[in-house]
Amino acid sequence: MLELQVRALDPADRCASIDVLMDAFPSDPWMAWCFLSEEPGYPDRVRGYCEAGHHWHTTLGFPVLAAYAGERVVGVAYVMGPSPQIPDEPALLPAMREVCGERAVERFARCNEATDAKMPEAPAHCVALIAVRQANQGEQVGSRLLDRVIADAEAAPASSGVVLETGNPNNLGFYRRHGFEVVGETSVEGLGLHVLFRACREGANE
Repeated sequence: MLELQVRALDPADRCASIDVLMDAFPSDPWMAWCFLSEEPGYPDRVRGYCEAGHHWHTTLGFPVLAAYAGERVVGVAYVMGPSPQIPDEPALLPAMREVCGERAVERFARCNEATDAKMPEAPAHCVALIAVRQANQGEQVGSRLLDRVIADAEAAPASSGVVLETGNPNNLGFYRRHGFEVVGETSVEGLGLHVLFRACREGANE
């Protein structure tokens, strides 16, 4: 069993976190559709999104959890608390537009709009992204990260649970094993999108 420590990402490990995202998502259906995998420059668009998203996420003070094997980052989870104060016009889309192009940003925005309509109304912790290096998949890295997010939600009085979304049906079994249920389904041009929620245990955050 891989010896892991799950803790807040060291700011010095920003590049390592982005490398984990790049390694984990090469064939993810959502990533491929949003960032036009069939067209030249796809890896550059994905990296541009990861870099812009990391900057946006951390600038707003949202946590990034990292799974460390020794000093090496092998998994990350980008998390938002139960009542994130997201500006009405966040800087993410303009930053993405510069590096990903207008079509990719339009697709990204359409996916977000579609899944936002399916989100639970009660305040909850949100996992924006969770990723594990391919070489470490199957070693409980994702489970450790998800367990930490669930524990944080159950320790927060304002949180009803944990919500996340996925465009990859292969991920549904993993999330269900951690107590998540599909609470919303939608699609954008044939790309299936699922919203999943795991409620806090009764009395856990009293």
